[in-house]
Amino acid sequence: MTVKEERWEQTGWSDCEIDGGQLAENLQSAISNLNEDGYEVISVSPIESGKYDYKYDYKTHSMGASGGAGYGYGYGYGFSHTEDLTIIARKSS
Repeated sequence: MTVKEERWEQTGWSDCEIDGGQLAENLQSAISNLNEDGYEVISVSPIESGKYDYKYDYKTHSMGASGGAGYGYGYGYGFSHTEDLTIIARKSS
């Protein structure tokens, strides 16, 4: 009997995406620790960060005695992502 198996292997980290699973584990651990120390979590807020890039270029070329013509192009992009979390808690009475 032959079994075909695929395995995923992480080879690095993105510089623009968080590890959502790890963030969830860290959040759960932090909330548990706060609860054990007598704190009540009021809110959890994301801390957003962003990335962007752009490029623009303009070129001219000569068309002899009649003058020249120009052309250009450009592009740009931007996006935001959750970079971290802020936990607001108060001491339970």
